[in-house]
Amino acid sequence: MVDQLEFHPWLVQSELRDFCKKNNIQYEGWSPLMQGKLFSEDIVNDIAEKYGKSPAQIVLRWDLQHEVITIPKSVKENQIKYGYF
Repeated sequence: MVDQLEFHPWLVQSELRDFCKKNNIQYEGWSPLMQGKLFSEDIVNDIAEKYGKSPAQIVLRWDLQHEVITIPKSVKENQIKYGYF
């Protein structure tokens, strides 16, 4: 079972994630990058710079560390091909 729900650092929904985990439902996050709004957040950019990664890579890794499947969306070929969001 999979449930697709909004998930990003500003909308964690811990109780819902716990419910899904307890009931063997895989949490799949949509809007993981808040439609690009996370890229203007200083904390995300500071962490990205510290680790030599893109802000998108930082957020997507954060999702994985929370056991949330995440499929970012883009209509731009360069972003799809190279993962630069």
